[in-house]
Amino acid sequence: MWILKTFVWKHDGTYSIYKSQCCELLWGIITRISLSRIVFFHIHFSQFC
Repeated sequence: MWILKTFVWKHDGTYSIYKSQCCELLWGIITRISLSRIVFFHIHFSQFC
């Protein structure tokens, strides 16, 4: 389920903080950088714990 929640998080209008604090370009950059890191760290930490 975590992977589904992670990819749903990527969509721009999912969270209200996007609407109040960020422009579309900034939110796109943030989600593309953080999404890959979230998936990477979650997979690697689940292997070692």
